[in-house]
Amino acid sequence: ETDYFLVVNELPSQGESIETTILSAFRQLEGKYRRVVFDSEEKFGGEVNSFDEIIDNSSLPTFIEDLCSKGLGEKDLKVEIDKEEQDDSNAEWENLFKLETDELLLDNNIDISNETKMEENINLEVNDKVEIDNELIITNDQVIDNEETFDYSVNNDLPLLLYISDTEAFIENSLISPERFKRMLKHCRMNNISIIFQSEKHSLDGDFTDLGKIIKINPATGLVGARLTDQNYIRVKGDFNEPEIGDDETYYFKGHTIRKMKMIFIN
Repeated sequence: ETDYFLVVNELPSQGESIETTILSAFRQLEGKYRRVVFDSEEKFGGEVNSFDEIIDNSSLPTFIEDLCSKGLGEKDLKVEIDKEEQDDSNAEWENLFKLETDELLLDNNIDISNETKMEENINLEVNDKVEIDNELIITNDQVIDNEETFDYSVNNDLPLLLYISDTEAFIENSLISPERFKRMLKHCRMNNISIIFQSEKHSLDGDFTDLGKIIKINPATGLVGARLTDQNYIRVKGDFNEPEIGDDETYYFKGHTIRKMKMIFIN
């Protein structure tokens, strides 16, 4: 339902428990998702039942380039102009970004009214009838070159589930620009791409790179294994009398909903 899921561990035991849970969950999703892990420490090589593809540090830039240029359709008409760059005359497009669903993955079906106009040099002829499904049409003053048409779901058949097990290593090795990274996170959901970022709290707390700031600034959902008063990921007033969080506990947050959870340890 959100752009990405952020997992922040304060204790090693928390990270190990969540990692084990993710591996177990990914095994159950075989055949339903294309399961990909960014494995900077090369520790998931034997997890062939949990992942369809393992990305290491050296192959990460190529994977991200392919994801952005093809999986997210940067060259396709599905790419929208950033909301802040739109004219007031196109304010109706703002509503498209406020749609919410209770489904895990959002399936966009947007009907474009007859009032939408395209430049005359774009010819669409399908038996004299134009049918538009799952695409946002760019208005005249927002035309993007359509050098390549790429349908992610057709090419890979399955939605993509990407587990970034080391967020700091991802930031260091992805070679993606901040602007492109923001666009990537913004368009993942509508392209059936889900991302899980996991990081040690002390590492992400001290990350002041542009990508680190983007990840930290406003996560909509995730897990934080620290006292509320000792973290800046969940926007809530902390209580200095709050007891220390246990090594088998973490906070789950989604929007304004916050719950303390007991974690399962699997041997």
